[in-house]
Amino acid sequence: MNKWALPKIKHFRTYIDIGAGNGDKTLPYVEKFKRVYAFEPNPKTNQLIPNSMKMFPYKLGDIEKETVLYTDEGKQQYSVTQKTLDSFVFVYIDLIKVNVGDDELDVLMGSVNTIVKWYPVVIFKNDLVVDFFKELHYNIKKHDSDWIAWYE
Repeated sequence: MNKWALPKIKHFRTYIDIGAGNGDKTLPYVEKFKRVYAFEPNPKTNQLIPNSMKMFPYKLGDIEKETVLYTDEGKQQYSVTQKTLDSFVFVYIDLIKVNVGDDELDVLMGSVNTIVKWYPVVIFKNDLVVDFFKELHYNIKKHDSDWIAWYE
């Protein structure tokens, strides 16, 4: 659980984990939030996500399309459906974590409407995303390897 992001969160209603892997880093949030949603397109890892959170087997991005997902090792590839976060109807979003490597900006471009509707705290890794949040007038701070963006 990200100790730097928690004080920025005003309510603990909905948490969305984009790039959830096997859900091990998402699990601690289940006790804190009323609703936890995990997005993980890799079928080898998403089947390990616990039933205590709602899992969506989609890759998120800036447009909806069919695409190919390559594993870290590059040895396997999977056909996956890419959707936008904005295509889902989630309510009272208080925290979003995005950890999808170089695709973070694409994910956020497909999440703009959701972000400006709920102004959640966002945890991300990629330095290239900082300007995206500055344009939305978010506060931004780096702690260890995570960036935290919050709106006041």
